[in-house]
Amino acid sequence: MATISKRSSRGRTVYQAKVRTAGGATSATFDKLTDARRWAASTEEQLRRGVYFEEEKARTHALKDAVEAYEQSPRFARLDTQAIRKAHLRWWVEQYGNLPLAKLTPDKLAEGRDKLRAEGKAPATCNRYLGALSACLSRTVRELGWIETNPTTRVDRFTEDNRRERVLSDAELQRLLDACRSDDLRDLILLARYTAGRRSELTGLRRGDADLRRKLVTFRDTKNSTDRSVALAGPALEVLRRRLKVPRLDTDLVFPRPASRRPNRDRPADFRVAFNSAVKRAELGPGVVFHCLRHTALTRLAEAGATLSELQQIAGHKTLAMVARYKHLTEDSTRRVMEQMAGGGHA
Repeated sequence: MATISKRSSRGRTVYQAKVRTAGGATSATFDKLTDARRWAASTEEQLRRGVYFEEEKARTHALKDAVEAYEQSPRFARLDTQAIRKAHLRWWVEQYGNLPLAKLTPDKLAEGRDKLRAEGKAPATCNRYLGALSACLSRTVRELGWIETNPTTRVDRFTEDNRRERVLSDAELQRLLDACRSDDLRDLILLARYTAGRRSELTGLRRGDADLRRKLVTFRDTKNSTDRSVALAGPALEVLRRRLKVPRLDTDLVFPRPASRRPNRDRPADFRVAFNSAVKRAELGPGVVFHCLRHTALTRLAEAGATLSELQQIAGHKTLAMVARYKHLTEDSTRRVMEQMAGGGHA
């Protein structure tokens, strides 16, 4: 049963509403008696429905608590882009760190998104900031139970100009390979070009993920939280055969950190700086990023006749819409096949 007490605070009258709970009592103070009664009735209703304590978690935990818990999680420990992810999350903490999760509403996050844009960040960069927060809040929903839904799912992302994503020619790929100053980077680039794997998927590969007898590689704990297997052929198969030929007792990572830089031997190597330096030496222009290798692989597969369903499976996208950009290429390939068949002289 709720109780409401009339009190004096700094020369004015206020009303304190108190509701007993299984854990003791909860209270709130209001300027108006009607507001106190409304809060008491709402709280009692939540207690009857058994949702009060779930909603209380969202009121008592702030965004900074969720970020701190996420950065100590096993999933975060496996990231090879921890520094970038931390930088993105630090920005959100600086802006809204003390805000209770219950008040971290989509309109607040949209406000943050627009602040990022106003700071001069590119649309794709703004989306990466939102993506980092989304990963954090997804864990908050799934493992901690502090909130019921992830508010970032209701925030629109900026449109990214995918037309600027480069497809590397064979000559450009060779220039990039020639510009590499380590065999590790060269191998990583070849794997990306011939498996369409993401950088994090490739650097996170473990020796047991490659089945050389069946000529398959399995990417685990991917961006979509599912495993997927991709066939190995050509340079990709040669790279893994060579790298797995030499046994390693200190780590089972295919791309481990150098011993001198690896206090934690179970952390993958970070190739971002080395890759960007190779791009500059190869004079490929500022538009070439590591993801271009994945885009190049999928483009060549589409040109070779792969269907959208096959591209979806290889890329690991959840929907066909994600590979729709390759539709015209698969249609052109199908048309060539049909024209060749029709020109075969059959009645």
